[in-house]
Amino acid sequence: MKFTYEGFPHRADELSAYIYGAGVFVLSLRSGEVIHHEPADADAFRTWLQHHRIRDVAATLPRHIYDVLIDKK
Repeated sequence: MKFTYEGFPHRADELSAYIYGAGVFVLSLRSGEVIHHEPADADAFRTWLQHHRIRDVAATLPRHIYDVLIDKK
């Protein structure tokens, strides 16, 4: 799988972590910058992130906090 994702201006090796909610990915870059991305295909973008082993912050949250923070639409 490529280190770039079409329509996304950063390479996988620039990313540190992400969380997804309400159709928006909030991503932390290794530089410390935090960015937002709304891909046309959220599932494909998440698969790309997972393939490159980018940490999913939501996976580390206790369920009761995750449920409050993430819009489950």
